[in-house]
Amino acid sequence: MFRDWGINDIPTATRINTGKSSAVSAQLKSSSDTLNNVLKDYPNAKIHIYGHSLGSMDGQYALANLKKSEISRINSAYFYQGPNIYSTLSAEQKETVQALNERHIVFNYIDMRDLIPVGYGYGNPTIGTLLTVDGKPTGSMSEQHMWGGYEFDKDGNLKLDSSGSAKLAKQLTGGRLKNLELLKKEIPKK
Repeated sequence: MFRDWGINDIPTATRINTGKSSAVSAQLKSSSDTLNNVLKDYPNAKIHIYGHSLGSMDGQYALANLKKSEISRINSAYFYQGPNIYSTLSAEQKETVQALNERHIVFNYIDMRDLIPVGYGYGNPTIGTLLTVDGKPTGSMSEQHMWGGYEFDKDGNLKLDSSGSAKLAKQLTGGRLKNLELLKKEIPKK
């Protein structure tokens, strides 16, 4: 695990903190290649992406590296406790992210008590909507990172802070409005 962090996480975290978009790690490139191969091998599939920590960075990068023609094939993406890689992306990748964000299908959850999700400052752009968890302190860095601080309401919904709850409501409403617009175009006019 620590070897993997040294090869992938630490260099990427350094790039995030310095705002430099230098060479991409082999693992990020591999995640992008894997997504593109899945899209090619299964041309009718709609894709859902999930990632935690390094998996979050992998998923964010794979999405940012999509061809514009493939964006509609992504049904949803859920990222947890990973660094915000937006500042490391190229201008073209940022355009792809903007197109994805307009679809209201990407959710990026973080617990501010966790030290791993770096790069999320006030007003910093993100891949997807940033949803901050209203969690509890665990007293353990590893437990905090492994969702130990996440709390759920009586219905099983993840508790978000007021900012996260408002963003989630806006995101879901935006997605539903987008679907209504598409449906309106498909209904024949009389």
